[in-house]
Amino acid sequence: MAQILDSPVRTFSIGFEEEEFSELAYAEKVAQRWETEHHVEIVRPNALEILPKLVKHYGEPFGDSSAIPTFYVCRMARNSVPMVLSGDGGDEAFAGYDTYRRWLKWLEYEDVSTPAWRQKLRSLAERLMPGHYPPRQMTINSWLRFVTAMPHHKRQILWRPEYQTLPALPVEILEQEFTRTAGYSACNIAQYLDIKSYLPYDILTKVDVASMMHGLEVRTPITDIRVIEFAATIPQTMNIHKNGNKTWEGKFLLKKLMQRYYPTEFLRRPKMGFAVPIRKWLASDRAWQQKIQERLLGPSSMLFEFFEPTAINQLFAEDAMSQLWRLLFLEEWLEQNKEVNVRW
Repeated sequence: MAQILDSPVRTFSIGFEEEEFSELAYAEKVAQRWETEHHVEIVRPNALEILPKLVKHYGEPFGDSSAIPTFYVCRMARNSVPMVLSGDGGDEAFAGYDTYRRWLKWLEYEDVSTPAWRQKLRSLAERLMPGHYPPRQMTINSWLRFVTAMPHHKRQILWRPEYQTLPALPVEILEQEFTRTAGYSACNIAQYLDIKSYLPYDILTKVDVASMMHGLEVRTPITDIRVIEFAATIPQTMNIHKNGNKTWEGKFLLKKLMQRYYPTEFLRRPKMGFAVPIRKWLASDRAWQQKIQERLLGPSSMLFEFFEPTAINQLFAEDAMSQLWRLLFLEEWLEQNKEVNVRW
């Protein structure tokens, strides 16, 4: 785009005051490389105040906290342009997620480099506590361990006895899709499942709702069927492989292509994603903590019918702010829809 357009490309980035969560410095380097008209905005803790608005527009319990910065970047972009392009789909198509690397590392636990005593200890744990230590095999349950927001045993404790069967219900859609992956490599299975679930029902939904809130159109070139079909033909070793440090590295092919434009250290820095410092925001703001406690544990809480207060208290004790944010979103959704007879 920068090479063929007569005027500078307009680019938009969101960052945070918490530097470990902000990629603005890297976005600025890209903007300088292509001489774009770059716009930035810092999202601060007061952004949590938009929760009721998010719940109203998403219309469902949507626990991804990155909906917050997505809201702000879409608002900022709409002040300048009616349509933007995004890179959504790149991690799924070209194996960029950290979950892929962690799953591959987990699956290779039994390789020859693993001490015999650890292998025996692991085997014993699998027999005695299969729920906590499932066999290291390519199964749908083993993959779900890496992508669920809360471990199964914690979800089980959270629900009241009359709803205990709900967290144990099979994830039928994913199970059906998993049956179609016979013969796939481990990474290809993970990519396929994400393309069939996480990409459309989280990433694209998040962007679509946030952009439409501001009348902005977002197009995602990487999700073009031709790009996805091409990506599906790429061998696993060209997408993710072990680097010189014997650790798994994703987006290998894309990084090779991008070396003509960016230095190696820029391309191989750890992936940050669009994570929000939700834990820092909530943990450092006593007023917000009290507000959440009142909403989730107060006498008017809509969650009381479904969840154990002691389990919610335990989440506070563990500083599990990301999980508490999801419960807060659910509480707000139930409150906004209390005229509807919600039964699970």
